[in-house]
Amino acid sequence: MWADPARRVVDRLRRREIAPAEVIDSALDRIEAVDPLVNAVPTRCVERARAMARDLARDLAATTTTATSPEDPAWLAGLPVLIKDLNDVAGVRTTYGSPLFANHVPNADDLVVRALAARGATLLGKTNTPEFGAGAHTFNEVFGATRNPWNTARSAGGSSGGSAAALASGMAWLAHGNDLGGSLRIPAAFCGVVGLRPSPGRVPHSDRLTPFSPLNVDGPMARDVADLALLLDAMAVHARADPLSFPTPPGTFQAAAAAPTRPARLAFSMDLGLSPVDGRVRAVLEDAVKRLEAAGFEIEDATPELSDAVPCFQILRAHWFATRLGPLLAERRAEMKPELVWNIELGLALSAEEIAWAERARARLVADSAAFFETYDLLLTPTTVVPPFPLGQRAVEEVEGHKLATYIDWLVLTFAITLTGCPALSLPAGQTPEGLPVGLQAVGRPRGEAALIAAAAALEEALEARLERPIEPRVAEPDDAQAAPSQLGAPEVAPPSAVTTPPVKSLERRLREGLEQMPAAFALWGEDDRLIIDNAAHRRLFGDVGSLFRPGVSFREVLVGLLDRGIHQPEPGQEREDWIADRLAARHNGDLRREWQMPDGHWLRIQETRTPGGMTVTLGLDITDLKGKERELIQERDVSETASQAKSQFLARMSHELRTPLNAIIGFSEVVRGQLLGPIGNDIYLGYADDIWASGHHLLELISDILDLSKIEAGTFTIHPQPLGLGDLLEASVPFVRARAKARGQVMSLEVHPRLPRVLIDRRAAKQILLNLLSNAIKFTPQGGRIWIRLIRRDADVVLSVKDNGIGMSQEDVARALEPFGQIGGGESWLTPNTEGTGLGLTIVDALVGMHGARLEIDSAPGEGTDVRVVFPPPTQASR
Repeated sequence: MWADPARRVVDRLRRREIAPAEVIDSALDRIEAVDPLVNAVPTRCVERARAMARDLARDLAATTTTATSPEDPAWLAGLPVLIKDLNDVAGVRTTYGSPLFANHVPNADDLVVRALAARGATLLGKTNTPEFGAGAHTFNEVFGATRNPWNTARSAGGSSGGSAAALASGMAWLAHGNDLGGSLRIPAAFCGVVGLRPSPGRVPHSDRLTPFSPLNVDGPMARDVADLALLLDAMAVHARADPLSFPTPPGTFQAAAAAPTRPARLAFSMDLGLSPVDGRVRAVLEDAVKRLEAAGFEIEDATPELSDAVPCFQILRAHWFATRLGPLLAERRAEMKPELVWNIELGLALSAEEIAWAERARARLVADSAAFFETYDLLLTPTTVVPPFPLGQRAVEEVEGHKLATYIDWLVLTFAITLTGCPALSLPAGQTPEGLPVGLQAVGRPRGEAALIAAAAALEEALEARLERPIEPRVAEPDDAQAAPSQLGAPEVAPPSAVTTPPVKSLERRLREGLEQMPAAFALWGEDDRLIIDNAAHRRLFGDVGSLFRPGVSFREVLVGLLDRGIHQPEPGQEREDWIADRLAARHNGDLRREWQMPDGHWLRIQETRTPGGMTVTLGLDITDLKGKERELIQERDVSETASQAKSQFLARMSHELRTPLNAIIGFSEVVRGQLLGPIGNDIYLGYADDIWASGHHLLELISDILDLSKIEAGTFTIHPQPLGLGDLLEASVPFVRARAKARGQVMSLEVHPRLPRVLIDRRAAKQILLNLLSNAIKFTPQGGRIWIRLIRRDADVVLSVKDNGIGMSQEDVARALEPFGQIGGGESWLTPNTEGTGLGLTIVDALVGMHGARLEIDSAPGEGTDVRVVFPPPTQASR
């Protein structure tokens, strides 16, 4: 009988095929046979159970046997149930797992015990728990350690480890537990059974010290989902003594379990972005996901935003312990286990600011999770980050090479869900190669237990991993390292010395809060290349693969994940391991900046900077919009350059085509002016010939300038710079324009400083620069004006200055003069012979100066004159 499902035994009890006393005897026989090997049920209340069974049998004699409502005493019909030793049972030794209460016997049942008794449960015994439920490994100084039935040298989990081990080994059909950070789910995972953390208020909770806290809840444990639903129906009572309690909706949870429902949208996260996961657990969960997908479940990689969960839970949990046990610490500190002392002291040291931050953080987690479940019906994760660990360890200290700071860090996948207020259960997902159970955590919508149970029943069918019948304990001889923790005494290093103190925790929390406000992605990697901290923007930046970045993950693991998901690819012909080695080497050799495009099309820019202490800081941005604008600019530039080159080529062709007729016209005008074919006889015609000759030369000069400018714009104007002395070139060029200046009555002075360095310049371009500047000075200097030409040294530079006291220009006119055809004043057409120059002189000078790495400076004022300077750098700078 002890091996049958609870619902089958209850059905037989309801039909009176068996009596409650027979069922109690079956359970006691099994406990006597098995518990010495497992140590799960240290306290039994046989006489109380028998008395309850007799009273119940008498009450049921006059009733029907259908029990259609959980409120009916026939709902459990006398089935024995085990109660965790944290809950009061009247007249039964209740120790809370602490030597301080080793002989404590309460006078009254608590709320959940009362509810179970009212619905037909007989309370057969108390199951083992850690001291005051602190920790997820069940051992204490009163009763010792509870062993895992699958391997008695391994932990049964906690803090409801006694209940889970009793179920797995057949000592109970149904068992009670409670859950703060995973105490129902973790032992269920370790022992291959099912445990449900209901929504706060679903099951009444007796709590005189923290009645409004949603952290700690009572809940059911069973061998499969259907039996779990049977017990939840018996527990879910609206109790006025619990301020969080709420009425139970119509229908039963057992009916939900009997109608397995496949969720429409399932999300899965291997680590919730919070922790490394043991490779053995990861392998079982990956296989479970594949089996679910093969069964037709549609599963997406997704997780709610939970990045603040660790500091938030640490603060709220410490505050909870300090509230409940702070006064006891002052009186009995030496009798408490060190982990418990640390937790209470941590809570007592918290500031109001830290508690306020944690409450705000929890509010954000609740809101973000509610929004997440608007999209998804169910969230799946591993229940634990490790499989059952050796019995002699007080807690998990390391996961995949990542050292854990506190004895509760390894509970992160369950305590993060606690903060959301959502119901969550653990059911078997499979086993490691050593035969140790691994649990799958399923999280539902707030107060959505019925839907969660219906979905869990469907998952259970698909996975075929339910515990069909209890197992015989698999006895393994523990070595010294696996001895019970209570036999090992206190840890060599007490947890407080290994854990960040509250002030530093406050700084860490402030740092994290500040990082979350950064628009840029941020990550900090330790000297061992493992992730220490990052912000949500960093995980969002990587989209669907953001889940790769979890605290403690190595950069190598991230690279492997990026390769597996096709984000990166080795170079053609390059081996995968060689690519990883090159990437790691580049990271360690100093600062690194990379850009790449993700498969979904968006672009990332990542900057990695090595700190003096050997850590690495990663900053990242989404540059998709920037890349789009860059492409637009490139396209516009290409179009512009193509148009400019076409224009320049057209002008060059036209210039060549115009030269021939112009030369013919100029030649004909020279024949007429010189009367080479005989006297003209009319001075008017000679005047016309002079005008034609002048206009022809003007147009020829214009065409030459246009040709030069078009070549510059098209990039076909070639120069051959060489070290030249500008003094010699200047003295050779001045005579070409001196006659024009003299004809206008202008005085031209030349000053060349001795021992000037040579400059790097093309000879032809240099002469063109000089002649254009001199011609402009003559053009804009009135009759009798002065022009000063100086070649001097300014520091290492050589400066050519052409200054006049001519008409001058405003700053607006200076800018216009540098534009093609930028004639100023007068408004005459550039085709008229009376206009000196082409309007392209300064434009060409500016272009030629820039081609040589020099710069053009112009100072001018209307009515005062103009000073144009060309500043040539030394040859070594000009050539850069």
